[in-house]
Amino acid sequence: MKNVVKNAVTGKGKSRGAVWCGVVLGFLVAVAGCDRLEPVDTGGVKTPCEFVNEENIDETIPIINEFLENLSNSLDEEQKLQELVTWFKSHSCITDARILHISGIETLPPQSEILISFKENGVTKELILDISMGEPLKAIRYHECYSQSYCDKDVIVSATEYENAPNGFVNIIDMKIVNNCLKIKFEASGCDGSTWKVELIDTEAVAKSSPIQRDVRLSLDNKEDCDAVITKEMSFNIEDLRCPYGGKKVILHIYGSNTNIAVKTILYEY
Repeated sequence: MKNVVKNAVTGKGKSRGAVWCGVVLGFLVAVAGCDRLEPVDTGGVKTPCEFVNEENIDETIPIINEFLENLSNSLDEEQKLQELVTWFKSHSCITDARILHISGIETLPPQSEILISFKENGVTKELILDISMGEPLKAIRYHECYSQSYCDKDVIVSATEYENAPNGFVNIIDMKIVNNCLKIKFEASGCDGSTWKVELIDTEAVAKSSPIQRDVRLSLDNKEDCDAVITKEMSFNIEDLRCPYGGKKVILHIYGSNTNIAVKTILYEY
């Protein structure tokens, strides 16, 4: 290196400009190589999803408040909450987020609520986040959803209803369990589906396996005489399907119009 620098100063060999370019380029390559070898120190700061997967979601509240503090003052309260919802959805562990109400809890200052669906080690859960509507907005706490309030209906546990309830044609597209709600997406022909009567009915019978198994069918009473294909999603509280012998899991076999073949099988963990 000393010879190269000396030649650059005296002008011998290559032109001064060319030599200096070589020296600088070599220095930059050496520095870049060092950067690749040295690990970047993040200060041990964890991402929201890391806290979620550690089952420690409460630790995300300081991160949320830092985000809220940096929002523009030109945004109104609803716009700030929408920005927060968008921020939640940008994280891979968050499957959904939506505003339940704005300033609907009459405290000082009033509070809003955001419903958050997330995956915690592969299991989908829901929590409600309380937001204090002061300046700036501030996340206060998470709390459980009350499943009775957020499911559209309760499951019916009746052998008689299972056998005799309407059996209109229905195509089950998808389903998932969030907390104690079984959410079913389905389709059938009709005009707009506004007159449909839909129930989820259990046979009352329990197969004593490990975990136990139950048969449940989606009943559709459809008197609409139109050819349009209507898609809907409904949720059913399935707490009454929990194992009567203890245990924390139930296998549910879901039937549609054809009560001889289960359309879907899903594991209910609680």
